[in-house]
Amino acid sequence: MRTTVNIDRTALEEAMRLTGSKRQSEVLNMALKEFIRRRRVAMLQKRLGNEDLAITLNDVEAWRGER
Repeated sequence: MRTTVNIDRTALEEAMRLTGSKRQSEVLNMALKEFIRRRRVAMLQKRLGNEDLAITLNDVEAWRGER
């Protein structure tokens, strides 16, 4: 999907450098997926209490595959 957004150029360039990606869309998609993952983990932690959860994205994806 194409869209026009204003993005902090310095932050985008830093993210591209850190990920090693040459494509802006790839970095933005990574960032969105990571944001969603962190929010879902935070929601799960809130529902389960104050336990320290060491859940990785691979764990979540494995659980989704079991459905």
